[in-house]
Amino acid sequence: RNLYHNFGGEPPTTSVYNAVINSWATCADPVRGLIRVKEILQIMQENDGMDPAIPWPNRITYNTVIKALRDGKTRNAEYAEEILTMLEEKGRVEPRMLPCSYTYTSTIT
Repeated sequence: RNLYHNFGGEPPTTSVYNAVINSWATCADPVRGLIRVKEILQIMQENDGMDPAIPWPNRITYNTVIKALRDGKTRNAEYAEEILTMLEEKGRVEPRMLPCSYTYTSTIT
């Protein structure tokens, strides 16, 4: 995001943010990684289209966050269930946000 604001060019896409989230999800310090994953997701959710350098999260974003919740030593099943429920609710309005088999499998493992 800072690179875009400082130097211009194309704003980062959701795929770029998902790659960053995935990197934090698999970092050597799972506690620190999970904190950062949650921070990035919160930034994406709260942006509300105000900053073009912060894209909307998509189903892959949420799947990646759920992956972070189940990997390593840090487990946060309640937060994963909250994401799953939120995706089911959003999916009623936006079918592309409906959970997929990966979402369900990741939530229960």
